[in-house]
Amino acid sequence: MWISVALLTLALGVYAVAIEPRRLVVTRTVVPVPGLQQPLTALLIGDPQPLWPWWSPARMRETMAVGQALQPDVVFFVGDYAYENKTLRSYGIREPFFIEPATTVAAMAQLQAPMGVYAVMGNHDWWWDGPEMIRLLGETHIQLLMDEAVLAEGPKGALWVVGLEDMATPRKVDLQRAFAAVDGRAPIVTLSHSPDIFWALPDRAALLLAGHTHGGQVWLPFFGRPIVPIADRRFAYGHVRADGRQAVVTAGLGMSILPVRFMTPPELSLLTLVPAPQE
Repeated sequence: MWISVALLTLALGVYAVAIEPRRLVVTRTVVPVPGLQQPLTALLIGDPQPLWPWWSPARMRETMAVGQALQPDVVFFVGDYAYENKTLRSYGIREPFFIEPATTVAAMAQLQAPMGVYAVMGNHDWWWDGPEMIRLLGETHIQLLMDEAVLAEGPKGALWVVGLEDMATPRKVDLQRAFAAVDGRAPIVTLSHSPDIFWALPDRAALLLAGHTHGGQVWLPFFGRPIVPIADRRFAYGHVRADGRQAVVTAGLGMSILPVRFMTPPELSLLTLVPAPQE
């Protein structure tokens, strides 16, 4: 019996380290949005964090091509485009473990959408080199939002896209500044790297899109997600309804700290935003 348990544990460990991190799934979620005039699709992508050998520039390009094939009306990136092991960095070891963020940003820039492509910064982007990441994104058509809002318009209507600073680092989020330009012309979609900002958002911010958690990277039957780097574990993963508002938290693509995923494969999150029923 113990041999069988040991072999099963070994097999699951090999799967979690060698197989699931190399998978890619497209999750589909229908999200009712108050004030929306007609349905539209939003592609939510979080935490690319390319870690060799699970990720390579070629795999990142292929993944973004899968996203483009979904033909989204709008694209949202929610942070952590860079990842570098601090221990290896302290010893001056980079190749092949470190994948240049410039190649990741170039892959991200493959994505086009009628209503635009928008991004916010993540903690790993600041830990790597925040100003350089801002520069790299600034050389593309991806619109980086840092406590600011933009009206995204297209054939299917309009959305206010509010992008927040990253609260997973000691950076102050200025909500008053972020929402200052927002009026009643369109519903609001708020982007934040971490979902922990949810309870601080104004009531009119009906939908938050976030990442950062990686879905815990591991989900275990009966135990759930053992490690989630946020204060409110309700926002560990997926479509969450609370306080009359909603959040969608993506499990993202890459991995952090431990190179393992179990029952939480890398994902592209395709959201179908639909008009909410009038009360």
